[in-house]
Amino acid sequence: MKFHLLGAMSVATESGDLSLGPAERRSLLAALLLNPNAPVPMSHLVDALREDEPPAREVRDELLDA
Repeated sequence: MKFHLLGAMSVATESGDLSLGPAERRSLLAALLLNPNAPVPMSHLVDALREDEPPAREVRDELLDA
């Protein structure tokens, strides 16, 4: 597999390009790919999925505990 993050994000396999689906899925994949071979804190993933300003810490903690 080859991951392309610059320009239009895509994933190429031997059998062709994969459909990455909605923007949230692409954002999540990008956040994981930017931190290869390392755990990504849940708070970073929550921030990557938010389109507007990140929530206050208390709200973020409630989301993570749910």
